[in-house]
Amino acid sequence: MEKYLYFRSEVDEDNQGGVGAVSGGGSTLLVPASKLLGMQPTSATNLRLTFESVKNANPSGNFRQVTNDFVDLTVSTRTASIVAEAILTKINGGTHTDGFIVIADDTVTLVDGTTKLGEYIHPNITACTVSLQGANNVGVQTAQSNSAGNGAGAVSTGIGKPQYNRSRVGDIIVTNVKFDLQGLKAKGGAAADVIGLAAGGAAYIYKNVVADNGVIFKQTLTCLETVTAASGTLTDDINIAWNSSAGIAFDVTAGTGSQINAGAMEAGGTVEMLTPGITANHYAYITEGSTGATDCVFSAGIYMLTMYGAVIPS
Repeated sequence: MEKYLYFRSEVDEDNQGGVGAVSGGGSTLLVPASKLLGMQPTSATNLRLTFESVKNANPSGNFRQVTNDFVDLTVSTRTASIVAEAILTKINGGTHTDGFIVIADDTVTLVDGTTKLGEYIHPNITACTVSLQGANNVGVQTAQSNSAGNGAGAVSTGIGKPQYNRSRVGDIIVTNVKFDLQGLKAKGGAAADVIGLAAGGAAYIYKNVVADNGVIFKQTLTCLETVTAASGTLTDDINIAWNSSAGIAFDVTAGTGSQINAGAMEAGGTVEMLTPGITANHYAYITEGSTGATDCVFSAGIYMLTMYGAVIPS
């Protein structure tokens, strides 16, 4: 059974709390014990418990510097090690009926107006502060440093900015970029022209930073939602092209380098490219695979670009 650790810093039960605050403050947190990364005394009267972020991003939205969540426990002077031992003993102890372990609950005033003592796993704990880091965006990347998030011309009227997540197994890094065509436009004048907002500026969806995603040796494009058009003549021939420029906008050619030539796909279809040869610091663009469109404004069409990279030893 998975065990969960409970923290609450609200003293009044009428205040249900919330999700905490960036870099300080907070209220309530229930987190799997398996997400505990470590415990460290930060002063003679404070023990910090650090967890993998439940929000999956730091305040700047930068993949390379994910900020972890933490809970600060106020403890009696120089008793941090005693409290840490009590927490580990409880986590590693016998099976809990419901897997629910209260570490620190500051609530003393109940809804009915009565009072109670705060509940703590060890008597040397006197209070807690929950701090959840970053915006609640599940890895949506907005910064334009490192693996740059996107240009303004690639923001759809559906899911908005392209959404990102990255995982690593051994020396293989898998990076996913989910993007939406809703509200974007395909002119239809020439193949390899960029799909984007008609007056939105640069329309790249990702920047290849080797330090982030490794050396990419395979990329796939998967259709998650079949494309439809709100106006104009539809094209469902959607490609991906990489270019050294971060300034390419709608209806401008992005070239054919390192291109995923997907052709027409419906939801569930996937195209794989095993020899991408993507140059470091190049930018990915959504492009037209043919001249079939005529001023097509998309009303639907969600895709996932997945890149597989090998870690380079530092």
